[in-house]
Amino acid sequence: MKPVVCIYANCQGEALGRLLRQHPGLRGHEFVVLKAWLQEQPTDDQLARCEALIYQEAFGTPVFLDKPAIDATRVCIPLLTCSFLWPYGFDKPNEPVGWRFPYGDRHLIAQLRQGVAPAQAAADYAALDLATKLDLQRLRDMEVQKWQRYDLSTDVRIGGFLQQHMLTQRLFFTPDHPTDVVMIELCNQVLAKLGQPPFGWPTWEGYNHSLAGTEVPVHPSVLRHFGIAWLTPEHRYPLFGGYLSLDTVAFYERYAAALQAPGMAEGLREAVAAIARQDDATALNLCNLIRLRAPQQPWAMAAIAVVQALHGHRAEAAAQLLAALPADLHIP
Repeated sequence: MKPVVCIYANCQGEALGRLLRQHPGLRGHEFVVLKAWLQEQPTDDQLARCEALIYQEAFGTPVFLDKPAIDATRVCIPLLTCSFLWPYGFDKPNEPVGWRFPYGDRHLIAQLRQGVAPAQAAADYAALDLATKLDLQRLRDMEVQKWQRYDLSTDVRIGGFLQQHMLTQRLFFTPDHPTDVVMIELCNQVLAKLGQPPFGWPTWEGYNHSLAGTEVPVHPSVLRHFGIAWLTPEHRYPLFGGYLSLDTVAFYERYAAALQAPGMAEGLREAVAAIARQDDATALNLCNLIRLRAPQQPWAMAAIAVVQALHGHRAEAAAQLLAALPADLHIP
């Protein structure tokens, strides 16, 4: 019977689970990662074998907290966030354009509502000095206070680490997607609670971070204000869904344009237009994002097949088209 490590958290829990699985002292354990925002629960069998329960305080006390075996180790961790680098950013994946851009930007939304064209709004925004609009230092101080509260309300001491390294290393890809610089530190503190030795620090060059792939640009004036050297205004940020990356201005413009045409049907038309101008990366990005929400969407599958065929992948294109056909296809 395998002992169970149960993790009740958001996507940070999934990243934590991937790291803990690699630890020699936890090989042979079963990892049960539960989506806290859906209030998922382990089975009675998993609870009976639970050796460690790791949970995020932000989602409240799990209803099953007192059910694991009496000797199970319980570790409360924070939901790690950082907002001062993205003062206009917000996380609302259910917004109309959330299927493409899970993180929005209030400033660009306001500009579009005032009738500013996407390209102009993006260029003006990138050139803006946010320090003239916002008290950036105050925002950072409030962030530090929040991190200090982590250390008081959870079983780990991550607040001081964040405060010490925030301006010298890249610790977050988005307001709530930490890099593995943070996740490994969190992992090592959890390992200490479980009586296990820590991981060593990896070589970061070429390293594949657990939560990589979703990024939000840090405004150039924020980089300047805090003297941040680990990003440049020319840095290319991968778009959600993969296939292409954009610099800050192009990212802002793509988001602003999507605000004007937020639906999936509009996105599919944009994908077809991208194929026509030989921008296959954009077409694949859009069609695969549509398929994340609607896996069997036939027009998205057909558009992907067209791109595959254009690149000489005839068999893959045919298989994709065949899969797009409804099982009860009837042609009178």
